Amino acid sequence: MFDPTAFDNLKVIVEGAVYDFDLHGDILVTDRKDMMDLASLSRIYHISFQLTEPFEPVVKATFSLSVDAKNLSGEILEVPQFTPG
Repeated sequence: MFDPTAFDNLKVIVEGAVYDFDLHGDILVTDRKDMMDLASLSRIYHISFQLTEPFEPVVKATFSLSVDAKNLSGEILEVPQFTPG
């Protein structure tokens, strides 16, 4: 069974909130990337969106979440002295 990490939990919360705003019509999601770098064993998540209100200039934002191998392994292996961050 899959045991989600803190990264996965935060990603799901943010993604759900952003897509709720998109569904409501407040924002428009313009890009989403969920990448795993197998060389460095890191994960990166980006979601970009813009306001649907007609502002000049267009208001855009990108939310980024990342985790490296040290943090992933410390959490997955449940290292007792591990301090996340």
